[in-house]
Amino acid sequence: MARVHTLFSAVSAGTELLAYKGAMPSDIPADATFAHAAAAFVYPSTVGYCNVGRVEEVGPPTGAMGAVSPGAGATGGGVDSTGVAGDPGHASVSVGDLVFAFQPHVYTYTAPVTDLQRLPPGVSPVHATMLPTVETALSLLMDGAPLLGDVIAVVGQGTVGLLTAAVCRLAYPLCPLLTVEAEPHRRAASAAWVRPTGAVGTPAEALVAAAGRRADVVIEVTGAGGGLDAAVELAADSGRVVLGSWYGAGPLVLRGLGGRFHRSHVTLVASQVSSLPATLDGRWSKGRRLGLAWAVLGRLDWTGFAVETAYVADAPRVYERLAMGGGVVGQVVLAYPPGVGQ
Repeated sequence: MARVHTLFSAVSAGTELLAYKGAMPSDIPADATFAHAAAAFVYPSTVGYCNVGRVEEVGPPTGAMGAVSPGAGATGGGVDSTGVAGDPGHASVSVGDLVFAFQPHVYTYTAPVTDLQRLPPGVSPVHATMLPTVETALSLLMDGAPLLGDVIAVVGQGTVGLLTAAVCRLAYPLCPLLTVEAEPHRRAASAAWVRPTGAVGTPAEALVAAAGRRADVVIEVTGAGGGLDAAVELAADSGRVVLGSWYGAGPLVLRGLGGRFHRSHVTLVASQVSSLPATLDGRWSKGRRLGLAWAVLGRLDWTGFAVETAYVADAPRVYERLAMGGGVVGQVVLAYPPGVGQ
């Protein structure tokens, strides 16, 4: 077991905002993979999964070393939790090590050392909080399975969309890449950081950018029915649309399924990072994919990627602004001042 003091934890503007808005489905856990997310996910709650901290104490494999201390004002009451064992190469930790864990928004926590991932050399603690998002991007691309030369489109340029597009650009340099985003500030961020073939606002503009060719693979991460409509409109006949959004418990109005889609033979694929596609299950494991996520995270050029940092005590205002739209581009990260919350 090890006790870790949190330095930074990233906010999931998708899952966590569903809870904030009261739109989480009541019949399934926030994430069946993590023990701390197995309970109903309602606001306020500390539930998160993007935690980077410093090891303060390493003890025997069993026995309590102290309770979790929740982040004041973060998303409420403390929980002790375990995550998912990742790359075994990061399992051995010592006092002072910087580590990543699938842990919630808390000041301190105790966990088995096998749940901790030592940060690779050269990876900053802030960028390491985005490991789950990079793994999500890999999961979406594995479900999309682009072929060499395929036109790929990513609809939605929030945090997940930006990182998915950036990973796509890194992994498929010979594939034309389109990013579609209705909000001008996010579209500008995509154009500047991802540098796709075209960063556009509508499917019609995407077709122009791709010289009239529809996308072979479309990844939809807007969280809205309009985004799914746009993704279907963009997809080529016999193409694939990967649904990375969690739409929540609210009603979903779809208009794009009533026209061309009926005869298009487009495949809709539900994608979620908690599990692997059945086609890869025999060759890949979650540990292998997480190791790849570390490698990709270290190779991304983070210059120009916007990170907004706020003290954890200001979390209520952060969530309120995110829920209102707030103009946030990139990733919001909560910081935990030394000596607070001990």
